[in-house]
Formats: sequence, C-alpha cells, structure tokens
Amino acid sequence: KYMFYEVDSNLNLDLAKTITVIEGNDIKIILIVHYFGFPDPNTEEIAKYAHARNIVVIEDEAHAFFSDIANGISGRSGNASFFSLHKLFPVKYGGALVLNDKDSLIDFDVIKNDTISDTEISPWNFDLKRISEIRIRNADLIYSRLKDYTEYFEFIKPFQKGVCPQTLPILVKQKGLRDKLYYKLNELGFGVVSLYHTLIDPIDENKFPVSFFISQRILNLPVHQDIDILEMNSLLDALIKYVEEN
Repeated sequence: KYMFYEVDSNLNLDLAKTITVIEGNDIKIILIVHYFGFPDPNTEEIAKYAHARNIVVIEDEAHAFFSDIANGISGRSGNASFFSLHKLFPVKYGGALVLNDKDSLIDFDVIKNDTISDTEISPWNFDLKRISEIRIRNADLIYSRLKDYTEYFEFIKPFQKGVCPQTLPILVKQKGLRDKLYYKLNELGFGVVSLYHTLIDPIDENKFPVSFFISQRILNLPVHQDIDILEMNSLLDALIKYVEEN
C-alpha cells in the first residue's frame, strides 16, 4: 500500500501536507525524490520528523548521482539512497544503493552481487568532478540566457550551488507551446525531453493539480558533458527564436 505526497510549483515536497499525511496514516517508509538532481530543500526537516517516529527515509537520487557523490549536497539525511546509472552514464542498466544506516533497515544480505560486472562500465572510471563542472557550466548558461525571457519561460528549479542537473527543467508558460517546442527542437537535432509529461493513473488531477499543471508545460533542456558552449548557445538561440516568432 502506498500514498503520494503533494509537491509545490518547484516540484518540492509540500512539508505541511506531507506531515498531515504521516500523522493521519500508519506510514513505515517515506521516499523523497530529488527531481533532476536538485535536492529537495525539505529533506532534512522531513527526515528529522520521520526518524523521530521510526519511519525509514529513502532518498530517490536516480537523477542526483553527481549532486551527491561529486558535490556532497544530498543523500545524507535518509537511511538509504539509490542511483540510476544509465540516466547519467553510458550503461544500459544498473543502479547503486547507499546504506547510511543499515541497522534500521531490512536485512540486505540477500543482495549477493554488489559489484558492476566486467562487461559494464563503472562510474568510478570517470572524472566525476570534471563531468559535474561541465554540466553545471551548461546549466549556468541556460539560466543566464533565459532569465530575461520570463514572459515565455519560468525556471522550475532555481539555481542552487553544488547542484549538478540530470537535465535542466523549464516551464513553458503558454499551454500547448511546450509540445511544439519539443518537436521543433528535436527536428533541428537538439535532444530535448519532457519528463513526466504523462502521469500515472493513480495520480488524480483533482487531488494533485500542481503536478498536472507542471506535466503539461515542462521542458527538459540537456546539460550533458559532451555538449560544448557553441552547441548550447545554438540550442538556446533556436529556442528563443521559435517562441518569439510563434
């Protein structure tokens, strides 16, 4: 059995409403999502609240490997955290689990293979700090180029020091324009995505209106370490030109 916590317009956990859910139900575990590599700013407070009630806290860092491992700004409040390797490294599958407090968790001895197979690429073979620096540089460029176009765009995640994004999410204000931008930019060869554009059935639009509002307008811009400044500027030029002409 599971329940969802509500998020605000920045995709952060709604602290007051989440506490209300916890107080009104027999909650055993809370899973906090660090969307796109941005640590949820309420993590420490909700974790402290949960731990006082013997609730296990797990940090979903599927997007936050570099924010955690390279920059140390997340993954320290929960009993455990996990990563999705293929979302940030050139591997087809695989994950990583970090246990901050094994004694409070179930018996993890059932996990027999705690290494990456010889046929896969290990994340430890990469210069993690350098990858993080390039991704942050590309994200900084997006922030600086789009900050004056507030009539078209809004940053879902304000700049946070140390954050290494998986992608940089923006909100396209005009309803319907996001899809046009998505198809146009990909047609031009720029790999943009719209994560969470379709929400799963158990998330009801009437109960989670903010989530639906974001899902209809979110556009994720790439910050990949193989993208240089010239390519980033070309993407942003195309993005700005399209919205101004349409």
